[in-house]
Amino acid sequence: KKNTKIFKAEHLPTGKFFALKEVEAKTIEKLNEYKEEAVQLVKVKNHPNIIQTYGYYFYETNYNTFRLAIVTEFIDDTTNLERVFRKRQQKGPYWKEEELE
Repeated sequence: KKNTKIFKAEHLPTGKFFALKEVEAKTIEKLNEYKEEAVQLVKVKNHPNIIQTYGYYFYETNYNTFRLAIVTEFIDDTTNLERVFRKRQQKGPYWKEEELE
């Protein structure tokens, strides 16, 4: 989506990195639509073919638009996705949700 930006975010207490996907919505109705998509992603836990989603939050900007921020697992250019999925299948959960609190 062209109204989406993705950032690399560091969780300061743990030093771990996450991807932060921000989606801009011009109306509260569109924001709620995006929120429903995020809720469905959060419900999927430890699926080997889906990047882990940890949570989301939303806020109003100074420009009368709304933003939904979705916190997901960060995979950098040096990480082989296939290796991550294999590791996840062998060892169970790859991340713990508590890391975000």
